[in-house]
Amino acid sequence: MRTPYPHNLSVRKSAESIVVQLQDDLGYMGFGEGSPRSYVTGETLESCLDFLNDIVFPWLSTRAWPGPLRSRAEFMDFLARFHSEFPVIRGQPSHSHNSSRAAVEIALADCALQRAGARFEDFFPIKRNLLRYSPGIGSVNPSVAFGIASASRILGFKDLKVKLNGIKDIERTRSVRRATGRKTSLRLDANQAYCLGNASHIRKLQSLKEFHPVCIEEPFAEKDHEEIRKVREHTGLTLMADESLLNLDDAQTIIALESYNALNLRISKLGGIYPLIQIKELASRHGLLLLLGCHVGELAILSRVGQLLAAHFSDIAHLEGGFGTWILKSDVDSHSRRMGYGGKFKVLPGDVSFGLQVEASRLQHWQTASLRESRSGAEVRI
Repeated sequence: MRTPYPHNLSVRKSAESIVVQLQDDLGYMGFGEGSPRSYVTGETLESCLDFLNDIVFPWLSTRAWPGPLRSRAEFMDFLARFHSEFPVIRGQPSHSHNSSRAAVEIALADCALQRAGARFEDFFPIKRNLLRYSPGIGSVNPSVAFGIASASRILGFKDLKVKLNGIKDIERTRSVRRATGRKTSLRLDANQAYCLGNASHIRKLQSLKEFHPVCIEEPFAEKDHEEIRKVREHTGLTLMADESLLNLDDAQTIIALESYNALNLRISKLGGIYPLIQIKELASRHGLLLLLGCHVGELAILSRVGQLLAAHFSDIAHLEGGFGTWILKSDVDSHSRRMGYGGKFKVLPGDVSFGLQVEASRLQHWQTASLRESRSGAEVRI
């Protein structure tokens, strides 16, 4: 990455992704990507590599490829079967391998769409071709935050995220609001920096209402949904779940207990396209505010899939991503595009599948872990 990005749980200095490359029996090549984060799903690059090679690829080699997918329903059924049969390790939470799951699912979907001669947009039509992405301001010194926010205003951004870490959060947020003015939409992200049982922490969060944030994302490390609901109702804040939302069960719990009233949907975190759509549709039925988020440093594969989902699900209010080589020194697809002035991004239809042009030479250049080939002919590159 071109510059570090700090928040409460980590300082991101480089992109960390797994790229799965699959070749089917007809010679089509599919690519998928996952972004493991130890502080989100507990995954690391090394654990993903071991899980894929030792568990997933041997299982995958026994699976049959589908016939041509002719409709959205058939495509979703294909993904549903994959997820229902995906191997899990007894005794581990179901989200333990979500990044690996997402990478394999996207690679399989890429192959399946190519086999059908179909584009993702054929099943999920573009409903808005102009997206507007938002940048993020890390948990930096308030004066630095003011400078970044001022630059963002000059560059035409109307939507910003500010990271909180429990230190100078009020001062940082005040600086950003002063730089942007009242018309800019401001989201705050605490990454679990606050303690649910600490009254002074609750008061500090409540004091942030002065700056009119759209929401505060994952303020607490604790997962006591009943207490979180009480805080949300007492403060009048909109609280967004991120690390608390890792699968459909989490979404159902959040909705049933009314702890959070906004959700951060990230493809890799949730395990792929299919679980994200399941959760999105459930949340929409219950009127929750939605963000289609991303992990900092995602490559072109996850970025493109996110763009196509955002283009179809036009009711998702906030979008993150589109950075590309603004923050990456290079990418796996040299044709990958990045957002322009004000975060604007025009979604262009692809020729087939997701419209990706992943370059093997770039994968080989970036490879940092050993690569092993499985009986399925699948490869994982890290």
